Parts: sequence; structure tokens; C-alpha cells
Amino acid sequence: MNIIILSDIHFDRNEPENQKKVLTAFFEDLQEQIPAAEKDFTYCFISGDLVNKAGIVDIYDKFYSFFIKRLISFVPLQHIYVVAGNHDLNRQYV
Repeated sequence: MNIIILSDIHFDRNEPENQKKVLTAFFEDLQEQIPAAEKDFTYCFISGDLVNKAGIVDIYDKFYSFFIKRLISFVPLQHIYVVAGNHDLNRQYV
């Protein structure tokens, strides 16, 4: 069994070149560490702050397209668990 624990990704559309470098390195590391045959035995827990500012229009769609779609090549979607953090809160509704 493989367990991936992530926190404070702070995905933001304003820093694509920095995020791309870091996230590309992350996925390259996953490719080296988790054999494809073990995908069904891999779980991922993301503990907060998926995005940097929740109030930005379509930021979660971009996060899904850029991060989650890549992650599910290593972890089945039903094995990904997310807990929202303080940056995931749209403060205009509080």
C-alpha cells in the first residue's frame, strides 16, 4: 500500500511557471516511486489549502485540470481524500 500525504499546495493561476516546475518534479517523483501495478493500492490525502484564493473564478476547475487529472494516473479518484483549508474558503460568503 502506498500513501501520499499532501498539504498547502496553494494552487494559483498567477504563478504558472513556478507551479509548473514544482508540480512537474512532484509527478516525476511519483512516477519513480509508485509502480503502475500498485495504482489500485495507492491512496492520497490532501489536508487543506488546495488553492491560494478560493474567491477566484474557476480556480478549482484549473486545479482539477492541472493537478487532479495528473494525480489520477497514479491514484484512483475514489482513493483521493480532501479536507478544505483556510485558503479554500470563499470569504465573501462568510
